[in-house]
Amino acid sequence: MQSTPQALPVSEVYRMKKDDDDEPSVWVTVLKLVVGAIILIGGTGLALWYVDQVQENAKPGLGSGVGPPDWGIVGDNPLKNRR
Repeated sequence: MQSTPQALPVSEVYRMKKDDDDEPSVWVTVLKLVVGAIILIGGTGLALWYVDQVQENAKPGLGSGVGPPDWGIVGDNPLKNRR
């Protein structure tokens, strides 16, 4: 008597395929790249914002009365006098 080959259940076929294929799916790779890009861009933006906040709080603005009044062009009129 001949035995007919038995069909494997779908879960077994998937498990066999998964064991043979060590690479993750394409969507997993794309998701990892997108998350990595978001982290890099967000981290850079956060670092730039933090540096901006520290610099604003650390030094007084120009013309704030700190230092001699004749320093640089702080006291100069931006418009030329037409005489």
